[in-house]
Amino acid sequence: MKRIFTISILFILLFSMPNFAQAGWNHGKGRMLNKLAQIEKLKLIELLNLDEDTAIRLFARRNKNLERQKELIKEKNELISRLRKMLKEKDKKDSSLKNMTKKILELERAIIENRIKFFDTLKDILTEEQIAKYLVFEHTLRNEIRNYMMHRHGWKK
Repeated sequence: MKRIFTISILFILLFSMPNFAQAGWNHGKGRMLNKLAQIEKLKLIELLNLDEDTAIRLFARRNKNLERQKELIKEKNELISRLRKMLKEKDKKDSSLKNMTKKILELERAIIENRIKFFDTLKDILTEEQIAKYLVFEHTLRNEIRNYMMHRHGWKK
């Protein structure tokens, strides 16, 4: 029953996506990303065979983690922009470049540590097999999106 419901919702979401494409990317971008996030959640619920309570707990933790990741990535991107500007300056100082590089690498480490911490927090609600499936799902999804974007923009044939 749960599987039929999930598949039905997935089809409804998939068939509604062409409407967003017609609305234009900028206009429908937020809604389209929301739909993609919903599909991702539904696929995770189905893949991990989650009950309602576990799904709620998982996505609450996941949302909190994603917010933290966004903050760290935003901070890293700002530092990279500043570093890019520094590199264009004629009288750049090695000590300034070294400090900026060090800060960026520290943020990279914080991003990775945050991700590890997130998966550690899941051990009380998911089995090791479910965590493994989650990791594989995330990796596969990321690769599929990257491949789609590369093909779409003609970067790869």
